[in-house]
Amino acid sequence: MNFTPVMLRWLGSKHVPWAALTMGTGVVMVAAAPRLFAPYDPTRIDILHRLAPPLGWGGNAAHLLGTDQLGRDVLSRLIYGAQVSVAVGLAGALGAAAIGLLLGMSAGYFGGSCDAAVMRVAELILSIPVMLLALGVIGALGPSLGHLLLVLVLVSWARYARLVRAEVMRLRGRAFVELARVAGCGAIRIITVHILPNVLNPTLVLLALDIGRLIVLEASLSFLGVGVQPPAPSWGLMMASGREYLRTAWWLATMPGLAVLLTCLAANRMGDWMRDRLDPHRRTD
Repeated sequence: MNFTPVMLRWLGSKHVPWAALTMGTGVVMVAAAPRLFAPYDPTRIDILHRLAPPLGWGGNAAHLLGTDQLGRDVLSRLIYGAQVSVAVGLAGALGAAAIGLLLGMSAGYFGGSCDAAVMRVAELILSIPVMLLALGVIGALGPSLGHLLLVLVLVSWARYARLVRAEVMRLRGRAFVELARVAGCGAIRIITVHILPNVLNPTLVLLALDIGRLIVLEASLSFLGVGVQPPAPSWGLMMASGREYLRTAWWLATMPGLAVLLTCLAANRMGDWMRDRLDPHRRTD
C-alpha cells in the first residue's frame, strides 16, 4: 500500500488537521528528547556495516533506515537532526516575531520618522535575496549555530514588521483606541493593552507558516556547509553528504529530504488551518 497519497489527502483536510498536528507534535517530542527514541549514538561509527540498506530494501531490523558511509545509523541521525531543525525553526521564528512585533507596532502607531526608518530598513532586507544575505552574514561572522540563528532572525523580522504595521495603522483610528486616549491612557498602555491583542492572531499565523520556511533555510545553509557544522547531525548536512551516493545508497539523501518535506508540510498545514480559523472572513462554520 502506498501511504503517500493517503497522508497528503489527510493533511489537506478542511477540518482539524489531525495528521499535521500529530506529525508536528511527534517531531517536537523527538527533538525534545532524542535519547528516548534514537536506537544508537548518532556519531557511532561501524565500518563493518557501512551503507546497509533500509529494512525492506535488503536491510534488517537492526538499522530500520539503513546506515551511512561510516556505518552510522540513519534513523538515529535523523532523530538528532530534528533537534537542530526544530530548535532553529522555533527559535528563529520566535525571535523574528518578537522583533517584528516591537518595530511594527512602533512604526504603525507613532508614524513619522519612526515609521520611515523602520520601513526603509525592512524594505532593504526584503529586497536582498535571502540566501545571498544569509551567506554574506555567515561568511563574515563564521559558521556556527548561534550565527545561524542570528541570520534567520535577521532575514525574517521584516515580514512580521510589515504585517504588524499594517494592522496597527488600521486599528489606531478605531473608536476603542480613541476612547482610550480620551480616558488618559498613555501610548505604551494603548499599544500593549488595546492594540497588541488584536494583532496577535495574524502574527501567530505567520509564525506557524514561518517555522517551515526557516527549517528549509537552515537545511539549505547546512547543505552548503555554512550552517550547522559536523559532527553534529543535521538534515541539511545529511543530504549534502549523501548526494555522492545517490546511485548506490539513495536513502542517505532521501530520508532527510523526506523529513524536511513532511515537517514543513505539517507546519504549513497548521498555519493554513490557523489562518482559516482565526480570520472571521475566512471562517465557514
